[in-house]
Amino acid sequence: MAREYGIEKGDDSQENRRTYALHLAGKSDKHWAKDELISDKKKACWKIYLLGVDYQRWLCEERRIAPIVADELRHLVIDAANGINCPFRVLLTGLPHQAFDQYLAKSLGFMSLDRIHAPASVIAVKHYYDFLSELELVKPGVWHKSQAVCDGLWKQLQRTISNEEWESCRFLEQWWPQ
Repeated sequence: MAREYGIEKGDDSQENRRTYALHLAGKSDKHWAKDELISDKKKACWKIYLLGVDYQRWLCEERRIAPIVADELRHLVIDAANGINCPFRVLLTGLPHQAFDQYLAKSLGFMSLDRIHAPASVIAVKHYYDFLSELELVKPGVWHKSQAVCDGLWKQLQRTISNEEWESCRFLEQWWPQ
């Protein structure tokens, strides 16, 4: 029956679920290092995923963001990283301004149903760099550069999006990092 629902019963699957649960609960004894996040591609992808789970928990614990919102912000970071199409090691050297700007512009296109994703993504990525900085995965200069990119794009979005439409996005401001 488990197989019908796509649930694997192998040892690897069970260990992966256990590892995920430990990270989500904050019970993992994992201390992140850059080298392991940019190493072997398959293992690095799993580790980056777990780092995202730690980010979600961090948002809940450190930023007092509700779990459902934290989960959405985690997904937005993943979508943004995929959308700017750069390896994770590039993100550790600073948020690529032009690539992130182009990614955001796609969600602001005519008839886009994801227009709210642009400001929400900026919020998610800004928090993410705070998280990476706290874990010492990015240097202070990288953190400052990435924060400046997010701040600049946030202001640009406020100028680009009509006042009427920005009103429908205003609720997002409660999650803007202080």
